[in-house]
Amino acid sequence: SLVAQWLGRHAPNAGGPGSVPGQGTRSHMPQLRVPMPQLRS
Repeated sequence: SLVAQWLGRHAPNAGGPGSVPGQGTRSHMPQLRVPMPQLRS
C-alpha cells in the first residue's frame, strides 16, 4: 500500500504538465527501485 501511495504522489508529478518528462523519469525511476525491494523482503 505504501508503494501505491508513493506512486500516486510522485508518478503524476513526473508526467505533470509543469515538469519535464525526461527529468521526472530520470529522477524518479531510481527512487522506485529503492522501496520496492525493501517491502518484498
